[in-house]
Amino acid sequence: MKTYNRIMEIFWLVTAVLALALAVYTVRAKGIEENWYLLLFPVACVAMFALRRYMRKKIEKVDKNPRS
Repeated sequence: MKTYNRIMEIFWLVTAVLALALAVYTVRAKGIEENWYLLLFPVACVAMFALRRYMRKKIEKVDKNPRS
């Protein structure tokens, strides 16, 4: 499960970078008035990355210090 969580973190981080690159390219090519919503996708991906990271750290902390 640890490996899966790390893979998913990396997935969301890579997805955020790719979404940001595509959003910036599209906004520069066609204008921000019609394509402003494309900038929300990288924000959502970063939020998912942060959530996954937070939960992984929390789970690792609980696994490290189990209650007796």
